[in-house]
Amino acid sequence: MKKTVFRLLLIGLVSILVSSHCYSKINIKNLTEYSKDSIGRHFLGKEIARKELTKFINNPNANLLKGTVLIKNKEMLISIVEPILFEIYGKENIISQRPYEVYLFDDYWFVMGTLPTDLEGGTFTIAINRMTCGIIGISHGK
Repeated sequence: MKKTVFRLLLIGLVSILVSSHCYSKINIKNLTEYSKDSIGRHFLGKEIARKELTKFINNPNANLLKGTVLIKNKEMLISIVEPILFEIYGKENIISQRPYEVYLFDDYWFVMGTLPTDLEGGTFTIAINRMTCGIIGISHGK
């Protein structure tokens, strides 16, 4: 009997916690405008997306990842910054600057390319926030 009561209280507590953190849960049954595609997926549309974005911007409590480290290691960092660098500076150029120097300063990853010792020139630099994945700065020396 005690185990059953404990389980029910635990389930109730978990339910309350989960529901209090689901700020952007959308009940499609209550929406007047949404569409389904040919494979039965719901598309809520641009207006719902805009409303959800506004919630994130205006309500700091709406972001459940706030305070979470998203870029946890160098491998994840490189997988995020390389496609950006490839697009801006060219894939071959960036790959030729491997191995990269990677440093973590507080909540900021800082990545720089390297050059062979017999070459002169510049390399890329990029700084990215490990919590938000926002790029703080990006450049390439000459």
